[in-house]
This record gives sequence, C-alpha cells and structure tokens, in this order.
Amino acid sequence: MEIDKPANIPQYVFIPLVEPLRSAFAVTVGLLNDCSAAVIGEREAGAGIGEENLIYITISSGIGAGVYVDGHLLGGKDGNAHEVGHMVIDSEGKLVCGCGRRGHWEAYCSGRNIPNYARLLLGK
Repeated sequence: MEIDKPANIPQYVFIPLVEPLRSAFAVTVGLLNDCSAAVIGEREAGAGIGEENLIYITISSGIGAGVYVDGHLLGGKDGNAHEVGHMVIDSEGKLVCGCGRRGHWEAYCSGRNIPNYARLLLGK
C-alpha cells in the first residue's frame, strides 16, 4: 500500500512510502491512515480498551474514521471502507470535496472547508 492521489494534498499524485522504508531498514513495513492508527491506539491503550466495536472520528483538514467491527479493523477492498468524509450529505452537490466530487460531508464540515460552507449559507 502506498499513498495514491491523496485528496487533501492534491499536488502529490503518488507518494512511495512502504518500499523505501522496507529497503532502507530491512524490516516489515505496514501503512495505515491516521484514523486507523488512532483507533488501534484507543483500542489497545485508550478509551476503547476491550471494545469489539469502536469508531474513532476526526475532523481536521479532512474527515476520517478508524473502525473496529467485531474485533476486526475495518479496511475494505482498497482500504477505504471507513472514509466517512466522503459520504454524500448533499444530493445537490453545492460544494466540491478535495477528492473532486460533490456533496461529500468533508466538503462542508472539514476544517479547511467550513469557510466555504459558511459562505454558502451566507449567500456569498
């Protein structure tokens, strides 16, 4: 897994991380997004100790989540099953998300997009 077309840093198309680290240090390397890593931390050493079902949500430059279901970290086919910021909350799609699509929760309520939503509400 590598970082490919990150929505919140669009100037980067592909960022190789795993192979350079694996080669440089001759160790097994895994890559998770910040929220998946955070939910692991909460389950192992924080508020979610012992929980089989747990969700960690962050609202920052984007909106993300890390999720455990029945004791298993949720990933999905491409590692994006927990990308809650990309749920459509506005079927009219008035605002554009960092991923280029319209109507996503992240386009309205992430830290970088709240000002756009305020302008929309104020009619500017």
